[in-house]
Amino acid sequence: GLPDRSKDGAASEGLVRLVRRALDDGIPMVLVHEQRSVPEAVSFDEIIRRTPAELVSAGIYRPIATPLLDEPHAAVAVRLVLNNLDLICRRIERHNSGVIGSLTALAESLTRIDMDGDGEIGNSPTRSSEHAPGSAPKPRLK
Repeated sequence: GLPDRSKDGAASEGLVRLVRRALDDGIPMVLVHEQRSVPEAVSFDEIIRRTPAELVSAGIYRPIATPLLDEPHAAVAVRLVLNNLDLICRRIERHNSGVIGSLTALAESLTRIDMDGDGEIGNSPTRSSEHAPGSAPKPRLK
């Protein structure tokens, strides 16, 4: 979350500039609201109160924040955050493998083991099938 402006003004200003630049550049964000039983947890009303008006007007809260919860809901909350990250990775990479596919491809490249059963090493299924019409497909690593 955004730090309290009264604690470290310089750090807060730097973070505000960074977030504002990301919003202006259309960089997707995943918002997570800490709701576990930890000292750092604050209400969403408090988070909004601490958020500079320029970030609110720039749309920082357009994506809905995913609550990070204690057990018995912790696993579901983490999975929702991971799903949001995966969706963003898929949009950025413009293919369907997302972060899971990218991590699998990386692990395959490092271990030389076909972990996803697609018959290829180090390529996500979508990426390996992408080639220009009439051109040869990318070579498979074995």
